[in-house]
Amino acid sequence: MSHYIQDEKCCEIVENERFGQFLYCNVCHKRCFESYSKAMSEIRRQHRSKNKHHNICSRAYQCDKCGYWHLTSHAPSATSERIKRIRFQKKKNRLSEAY
Repeated sequence: MSHYIQDEKCCEIVENERFGQFLYCNVCHKRCFESYSKAMSEIRRQHRSKNKHHNICSRAYQCDKCGYWHLTSHAPSATSERIKRIRFQKKKNRLSEAY
């Protein structure tokens, strides 16, 4: 997985009625999360919420522009899925070689 440097200059703390205070990226125009686990916690919160809005996010990704994690309801691209399978296979091979 690529690791991007988080650019704090492009993000600011904003507040609204729906989310309260949160980090917002002025470049990507999306909410920012400092880690994958925080982004996934928000996805779980959205799925448990009784106030479901039209686009419930299903996955998190690290942005190559700001370095923070964003949420999306779009399915991953075929390329990213293929990369995941290759990485998984490499990890599986390393584990099997270790034993």
